[in-house]
Amino acid sequence: MTFLKKRKLPILVFLGIIICLAASYFAYRHIHANTFYGKTIINGVDVSSQTVKQAQSALEAETTNGVFTILKGNEKVLTLHLSDDAETKLDAEDELKSIKKKQDTQNVFTLLFKKKVYGLESVSYNHKKIAKLLAGQSWVKDQSNPTRDAYVTYDQEKKAVTIVKEYYGTNYNPQDLTTKIIEAMRAGKTSINLTDKKYYVQPTIKSNNQELVKKKDALGNAVGATITLSSQGKQAVVDAPVYFNWMKYENGEVSLYKKRVKKYVESLKKTFNTYGKPISFTLPNGKTIKASGGTYGAIVNVDKEVKALSKDILEKKVVTRAINAKHYGNDTLGKTFILVSLANQRVTAYKNGKKILTSSVVTGNTSLGRGTTAGAYYIFYKSAPAVLRGFENGKQTYESHVDFWMPFHNGQGLHNAPWRGAFGGTIYRYNGSHGCVNMTYSAAQTIYKNFKVGTPVIVI
Repeated sequence: MTFLKKRKLPILVFLGIIICLAASYFAYRHIHANTFYGKTIINGVDVSSQTVKQAQSALEAETTNGVFTILKGNEKVLTLHLSDDAETKLDAEDELKSIKKKQDTQNVFTLLFKKKVYGLESVSYNHKKIAKLLAGQSWVKDQSNPTRDAYVTYDQEKKAVTIVKEYYGTNYNPQDLTTKIIEAMRAGKTSINLTDKKYYVQPTIKSNNQELVKKKDALGNAVGATITLSSQGKQAVVDAPVYFNWMKYENGEVSLYKKRVKKYVESLKKTFNTYGKPISFTLPNGKTIKASGGTYGAIVNVDKEVKALSKDILEKKVVTRAINAKHYGNDTLGKTFILVSLANQRVTAYKNGKKILTSSVVTGNTSLGRGTTAGAYYIFYKSAPAVLRGFENGKQTYESHVDFWMPFHNGQGLHNAPWRGAFGGTIYRYNGSHGCVNMTYSAAQTIYKNFKVGTPVIVI
């Protein structure tokens, strides 16, 4: 009997403990029938043993009347007043009731011992107003060290298409930062520290991005063209460093941005549009000749060149060719051309880079205001023989028969002058022509036979 009593004692003690705990649990639940249980934290506010209405009041006071501090290390860079700066509003009665109802279903261990933390979604903040306030801060305006996505480029040293890795900068986006601040507020926090890198602008494209890798490979296979454009002794080399940024990769295909190609071709007009402009070129002996504007030159055909250049690039051509342009005169300046020196009263003719003629001439009479016009021109046409007639005030003033006639500018031209017995010197000053370049029969014949219509005639 004594043995049985001893065995029943622990069982009775255990049952007593269970009964006490159960009684405590039900008593605890009864006490908190209309209030939140102990260790209940909502939006950072302890609302233990408070009714829904009491919790609403406490949360309103804390949520709408408090401040939120933005730190940068130990420095306070901005204080947001929740009522004014964030226009914080709280209408959480229904959500608080839902939290209370949820607590009533929780187990005894959670209710008695565990800390219960909740965040309210029914708190509203003026995102636009906060973002505007942030945008005005000097530390937000500072874009001196911006974050950058990874991107594809052409490396001139490696002569290859490569990926430049993403860069983590120290700049902020007001909209994104506002979202993160509101998230912190909803979590019951009263401050954030900007030294946490998550608040900086984050790269959206990284170097291991598969689409970026595909783009790099596709553009790498498409690069290869080198086009050298030339006109009138001038050149422009269009190679990968020039055209790479015109290339685009889309849906697995490589093409060109037409506007970028056109913008580049438009820029070439500064170099290749020479019509009517002063020109300079180099003689075969290395001497530089400069001439004022005239009728010789070229005007780039932009649309035609855009099409040709785009085709050459996409076909990876390595070629030297003339730029698409309207030429006024043959594109042979510096190689095949005729040079007239007014000061020296000489004509010098070059063919394929070699001097084939130099001879004395007589140019326009300067004392009568009939001097030959300096500039860059070209042979309009050729005639052998020809009759030259001059008119003043509607009346013919002279008629001259010549064997070779090659006009280049407003009635001025190259021709032989059988009526002259001497050439060169200072004859042009007192007994010069009406503007033409008079020369010997032999010189005129040589030029006529060796030079085509369109040959540049440079008068300096």
